[in-house]
Amino acid sequence: MASKSKHDRLRPRAIALAVAMIFNGPALAVLPTGAQVVSGSAQIGTVGNTMSVTNTPNAIINWKTFSIGQNEAVKFLQQSASSTVLNRVVGGQLSEIMGRLTSNGKVFLINPAGILVGAGAVVDTASFLASTLQMLDQDFLAGKLKFQGDADSGAIVNQGWIRTGYGGHVVLMAPHIENSGIIEAPGGKILLAAGQKIMLTSLDLEGLSFEVQAPSDSVLNLGQLLADGGVVKVFAGTLKHSGDIRANALTRDAGGEIVLAAQGNVELAAGSTTTANGASGGTIQIESQTGTARVAGNVSATGSSGVGGGIDVLGEKVVLAGNASLDASGAAGGGAIRVGGDWHGANPLVQNAQFTFVGSAVDLKADAGDQGDGGKVVVWSDGDTRYFGSLSAQGGANGGNGGNAEVSGKGSLVFSGGANLGAPKGKAGNLLLDPLDLYVDSAGGLNPFIIDEITDFPDSAVTVSPATLAAIVGDVTLYASHDMRFNSAVALTGASQGLTANAGNDLQIGANISTVGGAVSLAAGHDLTAFAGSSITSSLGNVTLSAQSISANPLSISTVAGSVSARTSTGGLALGAVGGGSVVMTSAGGMTVGTVTSAGGVSLTSLGGSQTVSGVSASGAVALNSAAGLSVAGAIDTGGGQPDPGRTIGHQRRGDYHARW
Repeated sequence: MASKSKHDRLRPRAIALAVAMIFNGPALAVLPTGAQVVSGSAQIGTVGNTMSVTNTPNAIINWKTFSIGQNEAVKFLQQSASSTVLNRVVGGQLSEIMGRLTSNGKVFLINPAGILVGAGAVVDTASFLASTLQMLDQDFLAGKLKFQGDADSGAIVNQGWIRTGYGGHVVLMAPHIENSGIIEAPGGKILLAAGQKIMLTSLDLEGLSFEVQAPSDSVLNLGQLLADGGVVKVFAGTLKHSGDIRANALTRDAGGEIVLAAQGNVELAAGSTTTANGASGGTIQIESQTGTARVAGNVSATGSSGVGGGIDVLGEKVVLAGNASLDASGAAGGGAIRVGGDWHGANPLVQNAQFTFVGSAVDLKADAGDQGDGGKVVVWSDGDTRYFGSLSAQGGANGGNGGNAEVSGKGSLVFSGGANLGAPKGKAGNLLLDPLDLYVDSAGGLNPFIIDEITDFPDSAVTVSPATLAAIVGDVTLYASHDMRFNSAVALTGASQGLTANAGNDLQIGANISTVGGAVSLAAGHDLTAFAGSSITSSLGNVTLSAQSISANPLSISTVAGSVSARTSTGGLALGAVGGGSVVMTSAGGMTVGTVTSAGGVSLTSLGGSQTVSGVSASGAVALNSAAGLSVAGAIDTGGGQPDPGRTIGHQRRGDYHARW
């Protein structure tokens, strides 16, 4: 509790002083005191309200106090922009920067008691590093950026304007960091690191490591972090962003890089903006290692003339809520959005969530705006995924194909949102739904037991409704690693919208499936069964069935111009009436089929049992092959062939018909 009480003393004191100075007029003259040069050399002089310090590179100055009054200024005059001066405060008093701190070089300010840059204050240097964690002289002189403190170390609060020249760096390190002002490093790098023991490989912000970082170590951004053309990285135990973080391109280059990472929770509040836009989109990573990554603001990495960038929202739990918007669109092609994991959850370099929630007003976009393919959108969890939002990965208006999207929960999935993977002048893309068990039912996605974003997922939840599937623009792939069942009829009415359904174990069809021009492909790792007089119909698309065994005698199949193919790997095959442009069926066991009608040829093969066919009508060749007996109850009509009444093999041969048993 001691560390918390000290932390709580420091922050209100700093803020109260800043407020008092705003409303009570100029404060008394305040400048740094008690300078002691412990390495290098420095000449210090004061004229009026301005202190000037001329130092050699890598000079170290210990100060009793280091504060700057509202109308005061401190200038560090250095040899060049690469020169550095280390200022350490040893008197135990908070540093209150209310005036101006300027330098043509790099300035380090270290004060374990805390640092406040007040409202109206300006820090303008080539680069600026502020820390309430101590740094050893020998580490500084050796270029070793190692900082060490504890939970009692003070906070850093910025209410003013911290800025650098082009390519400069701003680094703030403390157990608690709060920004409600502006931090600006055009073409450079901004780092906010909340922890108690931190090491940097270099001031380029590479190789950051935390020896000690507690969940209570926090960053709160209410203001602006601006590194257009550069990089913004924020690391904390917990992180909340309610302002504006920007790493857009300065000219026509690609957008920059933004990393918002926490050991615990990360929150991007409603109204917040996080952008890495450019000619091509940049990259944005939002990640919680052990907590919840929650986004309710706007996140964008768009490309104005090139392709879109990349956006990752990762954590143990991931929540996209409110009016959250993630946009990785680009004029020449869509980028990539990954929420809760990567494709199939199979990328070891990308953290998988255990719970993922996407709210009804959430929008995910990876479109190609002009000419190019749509991008990739993934919503994943290793446990339970609930998706109520909308996603888009469209092909360009002037050319290009639709992109690919996956919304999956390795455990359970509720899909009650929308997806647009269309392409005005190309081929539509594909949406994959990939849970453990998948049920298609008219009540899909509507479950009264789901009361909030991350409540334990009920086992009774139904996955997806036929109406939701029909509203998708693009092909649909349903994959269940265990079982799948169609309880309600599915009618896909898009011009070329197709359906692929794969079950690792059993696939059951209890209702009709129809498309207009798209293909239908059904596969089961074990058995494919049908009941209740089900049918599969398509005007133009192919129909394909495969399983160990197909026990679907009531199931009829009809496609006008497409082909029909069915295959079993170990068992028998049973279907009702079958009609298509061509029909090819092979059974590892026996085969029972209703009337077969084909505008082309027919090939029915039973490799391990007898074959029973109600009748055949075809315009092309007919081949009926059976290992253990053949029975054709009705006529065999090959009207497209030439009759040969003088030859009979078990049944009258007409045209190209032949039978073997």
